[in-house]
Amino acid sequence: SLLEDNSTVWITESDAMWFQDPTAEVVGTSGDIVVASDLGTIGSMPEGGFILLRPTAATIAVWKRLIIELDARLQPFKGRDTDDIGDHGSDQLILEKIMQQSSQLEVGWLHPHKFVPGIWYKDEEFRQSHKKNFIFVLQNNWIVGNEGKVERAKKWNHWFLSEAGDECLPISDTAAVK
Repeated sequence: SLLEDNSTVWITESDAMWFQDPTAEVVGTSGDIVVASDLGTIGSMPEGGFILLRPTAATIAVWKRLIIELDARLQPFKGRDTDDIGDHGSDQLILEKIMQQSSQLEVGWLHPHKFVPGIWYKDEEFRQSHKKNFIFVLQNNWIVGNEGKVERAKKWNHWFLSEAGDECLPISDTAAVK
């Protein structure tokens, strides 16, 4: 694996809105694993779609266990015609449990007002407490299905693809610079 080859791995989801370059903030945060919270509070529910994995023994052990446990949970669904297995195969929930059980793992939590979960879109109070000009990355999660994500991204001007779907919009036409 990349981690076993001594490579740092940074996992990001493509549906997140980046308002600022988060590289210095992420790389500058100490920990075997550097992660944002999917609940918007430090120390709770690691954001599986925005995580930096440093190639330490603790990270490698956690990641191997995640793969084994995820594979075991998904085995009953292999070969079935289903799009929804609920939380049964949620890598995020499994990762949270494994991280809590790992006494060797050092977790670096990213600032919850800079790295914001998708609840921002749904909750006006949460949105007001997380000012947009402070946000580095806003996740487009807390919604099920691609259609809903696309619709929401368009509503908030966080969509970069033309209506025809064949080219990117000029960045000046998006919320990335507004």
